[in-house]
Order: sequence, then C-alpha cells, then structure tokens
Amino acid sequence: MGLPDIGYFNLVREPNNHHDPNAVGVWFLTDRLGYLQRPVAEKLAPVMDSGTQLTARFVCRNQFGPDSIVGLTVEIIEDGQGK
Repeated sequence: MGLPDIGYFNLVREPNNHHDPNAVGVWFLTDRLGYLQRPVAEKLAPVMDSGTQLTARFVCRNQFGPDSIVGLTVEIIEDGQGK
C-alpha cells in the first residue's frame, strides 16, 4: 500500500526544538507532517548540520485499519540523488 504520487518530502533541521536538539521535521509543501524518529534524527542531524541537504522519498504509509495512519516509511537520500 502506498501513495507513489506523493514523491518527496523536505527534511528541515530544528536545532532549537526544546524537546529534541537533533529534531528533523518532515514537511510536505507548507505542512509539517511530523518528525523523524529520534534515533534516526540523532544520526542525521550532524550530517545536515555540516551542510548536506537531505530529502525523504516516500516508500509507504504505515496503517492498522482504515482510519489509523500511524506514520510513513521514507528513504533518506542526499538532495539530487535519485530525483
């Protein structure tokens, strides 16, 4: 199951996030959909802070039942790779 027409999401570092200094927001157009999981953000934050631009490619929607979307699975790629 998935929505392949979604394509790519923007990843935005939020170093001033008071809940997690490694926070990386996942954005689609002007809407923040959520955040990368903490263990993933912890690894990617230094990469992004060094100037590397990363993008998230939609893989699938994680869902249990018709009305319970619990997240997305994305592939993290360097900007310009695979687009």
